[in-house]
Amino acid sequence: MWGPLHRRAMLYQPLKPQGTAYDRKLFDSAAVENGIERISYLPARQRFSTPIVMQHGMWHGAWCWDSWQGALAEFGWESHSLSLPGHGRSPEQRPIRWCTLDYYLGFLSEFIEGVSSRPVLMGHSMGGALTQRYLKKVRDDLPAAVLVASWPSHSTFASGLVDFMRLDPWGGNVERTYALSHATYS
Repeated sequence: MWGPLHRRAMLYQPLKPQGTAYDRKLFDSAAVENGIERISYLPARQRFSTPIVMQHGMWHGAWCWDSWQGALAEFGWESHSLSLPGHGRSPEQRPIRWCTLDYYLGFLSEFIEGVSSRPVLMGHSMGGALTQRYLKKVRDDLPAAVLVASWPSHSTFASGLVDFMRLDPWGGNVERTYALSHATYS
């Protein structure tokens, strides 16, 4: 049932790459604090002052960023990943079917506030939706955001329609675009 990747992640024992200089700690820390699992990698020689916070998708945990965090540490980046409640080693605090994006957003916001400086926020799948939600509802002044195979956190139709109506209230551009896309050329 559980494969080697799952066992490796649960034991926090990433494999050392063969034939490379391995001059960093495997983990600076891996702990569950206030019900949230946090895995942090600090580089042996820090080259960048902006940390990176990585948010997993649904049915994953902080462990899924292991190889990325290792690679980033080798390049000189500090990185942190967290497991939301009911994921990874974070205990379930309510049934997952009752966990909304806004519920998870509270944990992500609190986590980011605990990081030394404004981080780059990176999210995969549901974590990408949380990244978008964080930028929309909490603060949008992060140095960067990275979406990895993300799904949208909110409807873009309504906000897009408002922008479209502001730019083209009479729909003239829609008619021209439709005509051009259906034109036949001889």
